[in-house]
Amino acid sequence: MAGHANPAGAKVLEMLGANTFNPVADLPLPMLAAIRKAINIPIDVHVYLFDSFGGFNRFWETPEITRVAAPCYYKIEPGQSMGIHYKPWYSPEHLAFMAREKVKQAEIIISLIEKHYPEAKLSKVGASDLAIPKP
Repeated sequence: MAGHANPAGAKVLEMLGANTFNPVADLPLPMLAAIRKAINIPIDVHVYLFDSFGGFNRFWETPEITRVAAPCYYKIEPGQSMGIHYKPWYSPEHLAFMAREKVKQAEIIISLIEKHYPEAKLSKVGASDLAIPKP
């Protein structure tokens, strides 16, 4: 997290070769819209965040975020902190539970967007502009 929060910073990162932009998590809709106007790469938006990072839920805003910031992808990070969930001593059962919860939350987001912004085009699995880290 570098704390980027404005269109100029987003444009500089795009010019330097970034293929996705991760703004600070609590930007209001007008700022997300301004960033969208400045760049052509997808925006990754936190809509559910660890308690230690501010702990908020923006699910109800996803139709409007989609409208002003698409193409965008939503990041879901529930729980107390990243440090708690990604330690090697957590059981596979716990990690499987967390994965199932994230899938449920993604389904809620999709449902909200389909209901409140039905003209949105949702990405298919394996979308070419989805930035997935590679080892």
